[in-house]
Amino acid sequence: MSSIERHFGDTVVGVLYREGRTRTLRTPARTGRLNAYERATCAAALPDADRLLVGWSDTLALHDLTTGTALATRRVLDPADLAVSPDGTWCCVVTSEGLVEILTLPGLTLLARLRTPSSFTACSLAPAPDGFLVHADSDRGIHTYLFRPGPPAPHPS
Repeated sequence: MSSIERHFGDTVVGVLYREGRTRTLRTPARTGRLNAYERATCAAALPDADRLLVGWSDTLALHDLTTGTALATRRVLDPADLAVSPDGTWCCVVTSEGLVEILTLPGLTLLARLRTPSSFTACSLAPAPDGFLVHADSDRGIHTYLFRPGPPAPHPS
């Protein structure tokens, strides 16, 4: 155990269920140096209610709430907010550094990435006739992107 672990201990997220039971999630396992300022910055439940997506200081992790383990992780620096699609097959994460990423679930594989000069603070998803609108709030206003999951549609001629 390092002196940082002794001094700061584990960083955790507590999950409280309606029926009163609880689950504690810990930061994903680290292979490098520990971050003394590790914190959970955002979280969103998946529709199945058995998984929770948590943005930690420098990692996005999909946690299994039945076991408390991280099913998948992805390095994302300073996630500010995230949103999960209604069917639970993909998510959007925004960072304070102006990055918008659309990722698959449960694998956290990159589908799309947008970079802007803005510092994002929040995001949300809204259904659209041919996909979803991704709204990202920033210090420069609201950015809206149309995301169409699945294969690209043919270009009309």
